[in-house]
Amino acid sequence: MFRRVCRGTVLVIRLNKQWVQDGEGLQMMNSKKQQGMTMISMLALAVLIGFVLLIAIKLAPVYLGQFKVASALKGLTSDARAKDASSDDIKELLLKKFQIDDVDHIKAEDIKIDTQGSAMIVRIDYEARVNILSNVDAVVVFDGNEVRLGN
Repeated sequence: MFRRVCRGTVLVIRLNKQWVQDGEGLQMMNSKKQQGMTMISMLALAVLIGFVLLIAIKLAPVYLGQFKVASALKGLTSDARAKDASSDDIKELLLKKFQIDDVDHIKAEDIKIDTQGSAMIVRIDYEARVNILSNVDAVVVFDGNEVRLGN
């Protein structure tokens, strides 16, 4: 039962447990160290990662649409048709661009055009609602899309 491993150390083996005696006394060490995760914790982690991926996949088109809205507003400053256009013409121009770019969340009511002197300020504030699961929706609000046309 006892075996001398090296000078001053005695090794005792009982039921997959190792007892090592050194200068401080007898200490227990497991021969099989516990490693890794349990099946339940791996399943919980997989569900959590899956839910985060689902949300990312559902919200990615909304944020891509926001990038298209921002680029359409920046492009409006260099568009020759928008220089002397009325506010209704600018709304129509933007809505056509959004239809071409497949931006579904913006309506004509979301586009606000204010005049300050000879300049026009075009502002688009909107919210997008995306269905995540059966009766769970995500609402994303985009504010601050603004561009100044003219002097």
